[in-house]
Amino acid sequence: MPIDRISPAALPRFTVPILTPKIPSTLPYADGRGDAAWMVARVGGVLSPQAGLPMPTSPLLDFEVLLAPVPGDNPTGAYLRYSSGREYDLIRDLRPKRDQAIFEDGSEGPQAGQWKQIIAKSQEFLRAKSKDLQLATWLTEALVNQHGFTGLRDGLQLITGLLQTHWEGLFPPADDGDLEMRVAPLEWLLGDTALPIWVREIPLSDRPAEMSGDAERKTPVTYNLWHSIKVNRSADAEPFLAGMETAVNKTPPAFFRKLHEDIRAAREALETFNSALDEQFGRLAPAVSAVRTAIEQCQNRVETICQERKITLQETAAVSDPQEASSAGESPSETYSGSNNGHSGPVRSRAEALEKLREIADFLRQAEPHSPVSYLIQRAIAWSEMPFEKLLLELVQDQNARALINNTLGIKEDTYGYGEDSSSHSSE
Repeated sequence: MPIDRISPAALPRFTVPILTPKIPSTLPYADGRGDAAWMVARVGGVLSPQAGLPMPTSPLLDFEVLLAPVPGDNPTGAYLRYSSGREYDLIRDLRPKRDQAIFEDGSEGPQAGQWKQIIAKSQEFLRAKSKDLQLATWLTEALVNQHGFTGLRDGLQLITGLLQTHWEGLFPPADDGDLEMRVAPLEWLLGDTALPIWVREIPLSDRPAEMSGDAERKTPVTYNLWHSIKVNRSADAEPFLAGMETAVNKTPPAFFRKLHEDIRAAREALETFNSALDEQFGRLAPAVSAVRTAIEQCQNRVETICQERKITLQETAAVSDPQEASSAGESPSETYSGSNNGHSGPVRSRAEALEKLREIADFLRQAEPHSPVSYLIQRAIAWSEMPFEKLLLELVQDQNARALINNTLGIKEDTYGYGEDSSSHSSE
């Protein structure tokens, strides 16, 4: 089943073209193709045909087919890790090498064609051979690199579906109830070397930034580029400052409205995924906080751009003209609305309390960008979602003190993949 087929159970039948632009990973970047088409392809999908009315990007995956039982006697198929068919090796060879995860040597990561092959092969194996979390995590990684937040949304939804539909026979196997092997691919996916990196590399404008004095050298306008220029004052990124601002200012409002909707959808998929992790893995559930932080950083950047350009998002679509709101006595920051999710009144649950804290952190980060308060709140939120063993590693730096606590509580430091042996829980 090709990736561009839409499940008839989800939406009216129509197709989303698969665009395969070159994926840049380092500065500088040069590409002779049309900037707008190239950047829209990186984000995934097409712009809304009506400016100001963001439309959700179409599903990239046929979930009904991918979650259907594997043909044969076993609904979840076979474990392919040691298969003579070398299915794992076929995908692993297309992926970036471990020591190139951040491309410090300046090398390109997988080309667009390689990501496309990973997407196709992963779906083929998941559909016909094995319901395997390792395959699903590789598919999600490739989807994010090819389709941005839409790919993230669909990848997380697929993994959630596998956890909820095929838990008993899901691969990697949980022999005798031991979930360490099964959780390992998800720990890798959610860790600092995977999804958080790729999320911060999703373009936040519809065209790349040109290098000052050299229009042929371009790089996508990502959160990482903005952070490198504005926060780290990177000498490599500084020449792209003017180009970044130009790219952002020339990007039409409809693009940002649609991108904002895609980010919101990805956040919702992450929270649903997080609930499934808690339900199935319990105290072994890996934390999603690193990915959530990366998504929120991108969302905050988009919302700040919209605020600066007086672009109303969906929550304030009723106010068609920011000048009209200003004349009524409201400032642009007052007419702008963040992700409040419609909650009001007393807090009703732990999840809602954390969401309100995130909203407060988002507001303070925009209102007082030089204050550390928003970052302290965000750190507290991340702590609240960590397994106790990982939180202990972060809070108690002294190894002897930590060993005493572990001994008192009967905890082995490497039991949950966060100690000395955590490197074994990699993506292969």
